[in-house]
Amino acid sequence: MDHTGVTASHRPQPQPQPQPQPHRQSTVEVVAYRATWPADFASERTVLAAATGGEAVTIEHIGSTAVPGMSSKPTIDILMVFERADDVADHLRALADVGYELRPGAFPDRAGHLFMRKVVEGRRLVHL
Repeated sequence: MDHTGVTASHRPQPQPQPQPQPHRQSTVEVVAYRATWPADFASERTVLAAATGGEAVTIEHIGSTAVPGMSSKPTIDILMVFERADDVADHLRALADVGYELRPGAFPDRAGHLFMRKVVEGRRLVHL
């Protein structure tokens, strides 16, 4: 008798699906454009470049605070790009040392994306 075939141990196993997060109500603060936002970004870019040894390919000011005259949540959004995903992991401790907190699971469906934030006195100042 031939027992060729797929056994239970060889069947593809279902992959766990991300679980929806419970909805949290929070107040979103939107403020008038602040002329200091470009300088705030430039200062933070200097901090990030130093913390990562200048290894980032680019560090860009993105989001609504980067648009002159646009009202926005008062949080600077920054995109920092590295050549390889492993390069980011090499710098997580240095980024934590300058105040960034890793938020795991923020991009569950996007390999190579990490989200960090800098919170000072209960206020989110930067999203990275």
